[in-house]
Amino acid sequence: RSRAAIAKEKQRSDDLLHNILPEEVATELKEKGHAEARHLDDVTVLFTDLKGFTQLSEQLSPADLVAELDTCFKAFDAIVDEHGIEKIKTIGDAYMAAGGVPEPRPGSALATVLAALAMQAFMEERHRTRSAQGLPAFRMRVGCHTGPVVAGIVGSRKFQYD
Repeated sequence: RSRAAIAKEKQRSDDLLHNILPEEVATELKEKGHAEARHLDDVTVLFTDLKGFTQLSEQLSPADLVAELDTCFKAFDAIVDEHGIEKIKTIGDAYMAAGGVPEPRPGSALATVLAALAMQAFMEERHRTRSAQGLPAFRMRVGCHTGPVVAGIVGSRKFQYD
């Protein structure tokens, strides 16, 4: 294969790794072949949950349900990026992000709370818009907690930063 094709594939691989892991962790994994677990004293974790998800999901087709989750979570991803915090994962209708990982950052607690408020504002506007159109609309619950955490890569197949 040509060098250009190899370079393109390497870039795609790097982009995928950076999409799965925080940048600092991805770099460590590439350089050392592993990434050390870390204990961090001051991390703020943000959790969201869509209220009444099960009941509302019964009113939507599978395609519409996934499209609505995708719309919400893409907006959350943009909010997280804008506030300089790290998306950790989604599980069903839950979204988890954290400020102060994988490295401590001044102001990360405030940034995380501001991200939570921005997510809440997005969901309120989305609820108003969809309700006005007669469409099922989610409400969101959100919580934040600050304290110590242990963070690292778990699993060997479909691993994740947890």
